[in-house]
Amino acid sequence: MTLQDVPRSPDLRRSLALAVLVLAAFAIGTAEFVVMGLLPDMAADLSVSIPAAGMLVTGYALGVVLGGPPLAILTGRMADKRTLTLLVGVFVVGNIACALAPDYWSLLVARCITATVHGAFFGAALTVAGGLARPGREGRAIALVFSGVTLANVAGVPLGTMLGQWADWRAVFGVVALIGTVALVGIRLAVPRGVARPGVRMLGELSVLRDREVLRALAITVFGFGGVFTLFTYIAPILTERSGLAPEWVGPVLTLMGVGATCGLALAGWMADRSARRALLILLGALVVAFLGFALFMDTALAAVAGVFLIAVFGFGATAPLQSFAMQAAAAAPRLGGTFNQSAFNLGNAGGAALGGGLIGLGAGYGMVAVAAALVAAVAILLLMGAPRR
Repeated sequence: MTLQDVPRSPDLRRSLALAVLVLAAFAIGTAEFVVMGLLPDMAADLSVSIPAAGMLVTGYALGVVLGGPPLAILTGRMADKRTLTLLVGVFVVGNIACALAPDYWSLLVARCITATVHGAFFGAALTVAGGLARPGREGRAIALVFSGVTLANVAGVPLGTMLGQWADWRAVFGVVALIGTVALVGIRLAVPRGVARPGVRMLGELSVLRDREVLRALAITVFGFGGVFTLFTYIAPILTERSGLAPEWVGPVLTLMGVGATCGLALAGWMADRSARRALLILLGALVVAFLGFALFMDTALAAVAGVFLIAVFGFGATAPLQSFAMQAAAAAPRLGGTFNQSAFNLGNAGGAALGGGLIGLGAGYGMVAVAAALVAAVAILLLMGAPRR
């Protein structure tokens, strides 16, 4: 059975179901990224160094990469609504464990366990979103769910950082768990049964990894999004050291970045409904140009801010067609394909950050980091040009 065979839901229930998926995505996105704004506070409270506290971010990313696919396989025979209920439930318990963690190591373990549900959640949630959408609007539904992560960066992370600084970092995880609980209740009440079919046999799903085009789609995600984090991981020191912005302006620029990401997702969802491949060629091509322009003009504050906005539009906008492209390539197992693609996103995040950090460590300079980001995205375009049209 394909997504086209899934019965469509009445408009109101469809909208409510998509809304609770966005809320769950918002909670998961906030939990993933808020630690970056709270590292000094958490390091001081847990009596560890900043690099050790940074492992709370790295450990989460590794949990997504390594834990998502096996968990998706284990839940492969469950209906997607039941899967979502289970995964969001684990997410809620995991964040409660983070809030109550007595020491650094227990917090790190709780973060890693919580991260394992990340990829599997999005694999199932995006399959459900495609099933809820009207025919020909699947890309927009996928982009809408992704907007929950974008909203987490625009609002969840800044507000969580302020809450953690005002009260305590543990309170942030408590609030995230509360939001997750609301989303969990919403999934139980609003997501219709049968909106997406139960998964096929586990080995049947896993066999999609023998498909060259599935592997190509995952590689396109790694390189297509890896370029974004090659640069954006170090955007704060670039803005202050090269562009001449005062530190207090970094927050507003990052908020503007989130606005750009939201605009990009709205545009990309519409484009992906027509052709995910064509949308990616346009967005990734524009992203390469934006990276190179940023490399040339980062010393001018206004140009640098404009560059951040454009890179966010094209880079984060590409996430929806990247996900659609991967799910189309893995049409026989869209849930597992979507989960593996979430691992590919996080592998790109980690690899891009390592590449940018390595260049900085070698003294190459921030301009070369932006050029490297363009080259990474260009690899994705080359891979995409060899993919069949769909």
